[in-house]
Amino acid sequence: MEPVRRARSMGMPVYAETCPQYLLLTEEDLFRWGPLAKIGPPLRTPEDNEALWKGIVDGTIDVVASDHAPKAKRETDDFFEAGYGSPQAETLLTLMYDAGVNAGRITLLRLVQVLSETPARIFGLYPRKGCLEVGSDGDIVILDPQAQHTLSGKTQHSRAGYTLYEGRQCLGRPWMTLQRGRVVLDRGQLVSKPGDGLFIRLA
Repeated sequence: MEPVRRARSMGMPVYAETCPQYLLLTEEDLFRWGPLAKIGPPLRTPEDNEALWKGIVDGTIDVVASDHAPKAKRETDDFFEAGYGSPQAETLLTLMYDAGVNAGRITLLRLVQVLSETPARIFGLYPRKGCLEVGSDGDIVILDPQAQHTLSGKTQHSRAGYTLYEGRQCLGRPWMTLQRGRVVLDRGQLVSKPGDGLFIRLA
């Protein structure tokens, strides 16, 4: 992350992003999952995980994104022929809350900043997105902080059919999600319809 800090010290408008897989998984998971864990850049070491967490805390890293790539892959696929990426959208908030807030690595406020507020600001969408104010779009997530949750590819809704966090126990999960004021996730169940999304033009 030193190049990011150096560029900022020179006055360059640089933003830094990471993803949950780089905070929670290591090269050992690559050996475990094979082509399912083929992502770019590749998974590294536990020391790299902790360095990224520190970057979130000290502000070097601005955003934590899903890098969602719901490709259908199998462990038996040829590693070199398999596509890059993994499904991350459905597990992003649960993992960041459990491994970040519950573990004492980051505050709840910092979680909101890296997942919602700062991305909206960077893309010029704030305050339409990234906050709850009069006139905002009404994109809301209600999270049950006491809900115990076991992550499994069987409960995912993407076409990937797997998760790199299979069997991971988490405390806290999204209970209800509203998109532009309409419920799309109700008590943990997806209720939205295909085509509900809208293209968002940058400011």
